[in-house]
Amino acid sequence: MPQVESPVSSLGISDVTVISTITNTSPSSNPSSFSILSVPKDSSPSSSYSFLGGSKNNSPDSSNSSGGNKESSGTNGTGRASKSSPPARYSLSSNTSEESLTPDAPIRPLVGLEAFEEIIKKRPWWTYATNTGSSTALTRGQPGYGLLNFFRHFHKIAHHTLYSILLGRPIIICGKVDQKPRISRILNALVPLVPSLNDWKILKWHQGILVYEHLQKFKLIGLCIPERMFIQDLVRPEHDNFVTIINVEKKNILGPAYSGDFLKLFELSHLIQKNFYKSDATMLSYIGSIYATIESKLYMYKSLEDKKSKKVNLKQININGSDADILRHLSSLISSPEQSLILF
Repeated sequence: MPQVESPVSSLGISDVTVISTITNTSPSSNPSSFSILSVPKDSSPSSSYSFLGGSKNNSPDSSNSSGGNKESSGTNGTGRASKSSPPARYSLSSNTSEESLTPDAPIRPLVGLEAFEEIIKKRPWWTYATNTGSSTALTRGQPGYGLLNFFRHFHKIAHHTLYSILLGRPIIICGKVDQKPRISRILNALVPLVPSLNDWKILKWHQGILVYEHLQKFKLIGLCIPERMFIQDLVRPEHDNFVTIINVEKKNILGPAYSGDFLKLFELSHLIQKNFYKSDATMLSYIGSIYATIESKLYMYKSLEDKKSKKVNLKQININGSDADILRHLSSLISSPEQSLILF
């Protein structure tokens, strides 16, 4: 499968590299799926960078890392095994107290899954920002708490994450077992950003393989990556084009790259998040202002939509690129223009 590696000059981020893999996606999404790799600004061509389950490293120790980090060792450069060397599928065996790997084992439902499920009641985004009592700051445990931290520490990928949320893709936040508290905080911070007409569900922690039923049921998922396993062992390859995966340790993302006008200010510099916004509530309010713009464009989009073909002349509302994908998806969630006013 051909791959192209190039700087993300179009995104205004000089220190992020995009690896583009041409794949089939859902009808509402862009026909290209991109993998974003975060590379520190001070890194040199000889330094290492990580990509989800796999890694590339030019240091002498790189040949000893697990999972195979060179294309000659059976990977295609994307963390997936190549066709010539298909990997064995693994699941965690629940018959022993230790985390044992069983090749080709049947997928078992997770015992006690309900304990990590949470139903999120439908609420407008602004109620999260204003429900702070006498203080202007969100408190620990409130949905939205830690949102500013997320945009500061993951500034290279945060707006791509927001783009995936607006596309309706399930967001999988993954890491090792000791990252569980951090993953839980990130999931909680992202809750106010999810558009929906009804109540929806979040899976705060999952140990085992994710199946299609998980991706249908949950919008936000926390996933444990056990020792000696990689993310590709837990998420089936055929689901890659329908989910967005964030590795909290390596600060990288597997999902579509954003290019448009709605979120373009996030692409300019992380200094916007660092110096201008001082609290979670102010950060949420800024994103809310973006949602207000999307809301107005969605109202026009739905009003101009042909009832039979469901098509819209995007030039009439001055929309292109990734913004068109956002409107197409959001339009599929509502039946009338008026419903766009309650989607966020």
